[in-house]
Amino acid sequence: MCCHLSEGKDVPCTARVKSSKLARVHRLEFNHKVYFHKDFLPRNFWEPIKDVFKGTRAERTFRGHRLLEENGFGTPRVVVAGKKGSANFIVTESMIAQQGGRDYWLASFPGPNASGAVLKTKRSLLQDLGQTVGQLHAAGIFHGDLRLNNMGIDSKTPGEWHFEFIDNERTRQFRQLPDARRLKNLAQLCLSMTHLTTRTDRLRCFNAYLMENPEMKDQKALWIQRISNLLSRRSEKKKS
Repeated sequence: MCCHLSEGKDVPCTARVKSSKLARVHRLEFNHKVYFHKDFLPRNFWEPIKDVFKGTRAERTFRGHRLLEENGFGTPRVVVAGKKGSANFIVTESMIAQQGGRDYWLASFPGPNASGAVLKTKRSLLQDLGQTVGQLHAAGIFHGDLRLNNMGIDSKTPGEWHFEFIDNERTRQFRQLPDARRLKNLAQLCLSMTHLTTRTDRLRCFNAYLMENPEMKDQKALWIQRISNLLSRRSEKKKS
């Protein structure tokens, strides 16, 4: 099986990557570099009509990557975006980290009985994560699915963290970020961290977030309650 990275050159797909039912993703190597080829599959009858007005899913993803780059946030470089048959596709370079945030967390902080050095490292990461998401929102940028596994985490220098955002189809920028979008992102991040962190960890991350959004500090308790309420509603919806 092959993916076409350029005309006339067949590049072997080294592995199929787990993805949603509405996409096919392959990891491939070309000229000693790693790339990811993502096919976006039609979601419903209205998708082609939506493509006319909003662009294809690949085009929207490309715009999301460009938006992050232009605002100084990490995201894998897009090599090409296009359309083939009924599917549209995008090819990106791999993340610098080459590991999703959740996998990085599990490998770095495997259990509750951590040493003082490991706890210090985790607190540093929580601080930087909160500040980075806070900077994202302070710039008016909303990410459509802000989960740990939709970001890469890398640290080449101890105590200095680099984050890369992927799955940018719905990433967009507002003049002022609407509260509903802010709440959605914060709940997504909190939910993805729930089984990996303590409540104290998540509060430490949120406090770092507030440093970048100081206008929210007076309403800190209200925002915590809003996030908790949204997560409770989602949990009840899943049970029903």
